[in-house]
Amino acid sequence: MYLHLFKCARRDVFAATPDSRGSNLPADACREGWRYIRGATVMPADRPSLMLDPGEVLAGVEARGYHVWGPGLARAADAGPAEGREAGASPAAPPG
Repeated sequence: MYLHLFKCARRDVFAATPDSRGSNLPADACREGWRYIRGATVMPADRPSLMLDPGEVLAGVEARGYHVWGPGLARAADAGPAEGREAGASPAAPPG
């Protein structure tokens, strides 16, 4: 599946979504705004890396339309409303 990868502007929080603009990413997880990193193909058979389990990412995208992860996520969750509540979109767009 081709996904667009984003990073929170000031936290170690990342997100993946099929939406190239990131308009469906939860603002509650990144109040500072999502920044586009790049597009990438993510397959279930890909080897997990230190910060990314492809199976988890794909499951999150299938369930919610996006997946958010990273070591800064607990801090982001502590600073904002509980997960599961619908959040507004943060401005984020691919470069160019």
